[in-house]
Amino acid sequence: MKALEKLNKFLELPEEIVYDVPKITIVGKLISIENYKYIIMFERTGLSINTNIGILKIDGKDFEIIEITKEEILVNGIISKLEFFK
Repeated sequence: MKALEKLNKFLELPEEIVYDVPKITIVGKLISIENYKYIIMFERTGLSINTNIGILKIDGKDFEIIEITKEEILVNGIISKLEFFK
């Protein structure tokens, strides 16, 4: 077991923090994306976001940004497709 994995197991930290990967939470029409680098594209029908593990692309309709912080993007809309690209 690698040192980072041992430390994570011992401290019981969330993996998205330890490994700096995005965390995507969807509740109804509300989409929360944490641990992102920057927004590449935003339209009413989709958005693309750069993350440490690749490009996150979300397609759908009626998207609107509710809030943007350094740690999180909060978007409201109807998702039809979600995919990652390297």
